[in-house]
Formats: sequence, structure tokens, C-alpha cells
Amino acid sequence: MDSCFARTHMGVDRRSTVWSIRDFSSLQPGDRKIHVLNPTTTGAPQLILSLSCDHYDEGNIHFKVERSSASRDHWMYAEISVLDGEGNVVHTDNIYDWINVDDETVFEFRYFLTKIRLMTQKLCLLQNDVLCLRCEFEIDIGPVWSRIETYRQFPFQDLEGITIVADEVDAVCCSLKSAIKCLYEDKRFSDVILRCGSEAFPAHKSILGARSPVFSAMFTNHMMESITNHVDIPDLLPSTLSSLLSYIYTDTVPELHGDNAMDLYRAADKYELLTLRDQCSAVLKANFSVSSVCNILILAHMHHDEELIRSVHSFIFKHDDDILNSKLWKQFKIENPSLATETMEGIFYMIKRTKSK
Repeated sequence: MDSCFARTHMGVDRRSTVWSIRDFSSLQPGDRKIHVLNPTTTGAPQLILSLSCDHYDEGNIHFKVERSSASRDHWMYAEISVLDGEGNVVHTDNIYDWINVDDETVFEFRYFLTKIRLMTQKLCLLQNDVLCLRCEFEIDIGPVWSRIETYRQFPFQDLEGITIVADEVDAVCCSLKSAIKCLYEDKRFSDVILRCGSEAFPAHKSILGARSPVFSAMFTNHMMESITNHVDIPDLLPSTLSSLLSYIYTDTVPELHGDNAMDLYRAADKYELLTLRDQCSAVLKANFSVSSVCNILILAHMHHDEELIRSVHSFIFKHDDDILNSKLWKQFKIENPSLATETMEGIFYMIKRTKSK
């Protein structure tokens, strides 16, 4: 007799990383360290981790977890641990909670630790002035698949020939990623030179073209670059181009802060690396401040990034007194009158929607 079973497989996005925060002792009140953690499965949100300290005597350390735009509500577990120089856990906090789709801030550990405690134990906890945090997350991403299966009775020995090869596949994938990274670092077999200022970056047309539609068109449409095997990039800083190439070859985002996130955002948009652009945008959102919001608004407007523009409007709406009365905003209005008017209109509509709820 056959049996029928209904099966639903629930997906979980698991992430674990050790975040090494360099020059920890120089962290001042108001400073923020940012780390971006990419999803391991399709449909899971990107996480933006930030660490800061307050103005009080002991310097309370705040740890915050934000996320990029999500498509659904989900459960999420987070565990943040401080590691000593030998990798042992000396302090840990964890939380498990339901996260609504509209929540940008996922978790916030307001009193994670104090800076004074870390500094008094710096020989153990801050070797070479580096704070090591192990960050682990589990996010439910809902049903991965559902199906009805029919099982027929058969001898158990028929299963003996079945072999699980997942570990072998993972090993092959890891070795491929490692090989591509080595190809970039060793500069072997390069067939094109990217020139930026006085610096030259050997690269590979096939990899650049596979990752960027702009490079692909450049090398396949008989443009000058495909003939000379040189690409001049005068509008980027060498450090920005280096970060861009590192992402292209390794799919890893470098450590970002406000200034280099803006530069890398421009580069990612120029070469249509949309995932990288979104990651830079997430860092910019996490670094909104009275002093930065005008420049970020100009950037978002130039690149027609409506989502980033809406986030800027929301930040100005929440901090209207501080921003609209600042010297920076007054100068911004003089230099960008049309954009300032559009911004005020957007904030006005936000006020109307808030009052109508």
C-alpha cells in the first residue's frame, strides 16, 4: 500500500562571523564602527552591525543590529560574544524575537559592556588594540518548498547505494572562491590594466565582464579598451578602485565608513554592481547624522536612488529641529534650491500621512 505525506521544509539563514574592531581604544563618544553581514540564502535580509559608546564616565558600549529592506516578518536569534586573545568567550548577550517587516532596527544591546571594563582588561581582551566579537544569527526565511510525496514499500537494503555528497560540493565551491581570490591577489594571467591616477591594477576581462554589465559591454563591443587592453578610470580614487576590484573578485565588502561608503557607492552604481551599491547604501543609512545627511541626499538624488531618498526624508522628519536649523542645511538650500524644495515637499507629505493615521 502506498502512503502519502505532505512535507514543508522551513528555511533558516545562519550567519556567523568574527568582527575584529581595530584601534578600539581610540573609539570616542559619537563614533560608530560598522560591519555589513550578507545573507547566506536567497530571501534573507542583509544585516548592518554597529558599535558605539556613550558619553558617560564608564563609556557604555552599544551594539545595534539593523537590516536592509525585508519582504516578510520573521523570527530571529542573535548572539554576540566578546572573545579573548585565545578565542575564549568572556562575555555574551543573546536575544530571540519576532521582527516586523517594517522594522529597520532589529536588535539593540544598549548596555552590552563598558569601555572602561575592556580597557582595564586590555592585555586579555584588546590584544594589539583589537576587540574581537563573535556575531551569530539565525533568521527564519519561511517555507523553502512544500510538496506531497508518495512512498512505496521497498526493501531497506535498497537505500545502501545512496550517498550524500553535500560536503564534497561545498569543498569544491570553497576552493573555487579561494582560487579566484588568489588570481586577483597574485595578478596572474591578467589581460587588462585598469589605470587610476598614478596606479595600475592588473585584472581579467572575463571576470570583470561576468560581474559588471558595463565592463562586459566595454570588452565585447570593439571599444578602445578592448583593443588597447587599458582602461583609464580618472573619476575614482585608487583606494576606491582597489575596494571595487576586491568585491568583484571575492564578493566581500570591505570595512566601510561614511566617506569611503559614498565613494564606493558611486563606483558600484557606475559599473552596475547593484548588490554592492545596496550594501553601501545600507552603511550610509546607518551613518545618518546632522553633518552627513545633506551630502547623502545629494548623492541619492544624483543616482536616482528613490529608496535612499525616502530614508533621508524619514531621518530629516525625525530630526527636523536639529537639521533644518543647522548651518549646513541653510548652505544646502542656497546651493541646491530645487532639491531642498523637493525634500521639504516629501517631508510635508510624511507629516500629512502621520496625522491621518
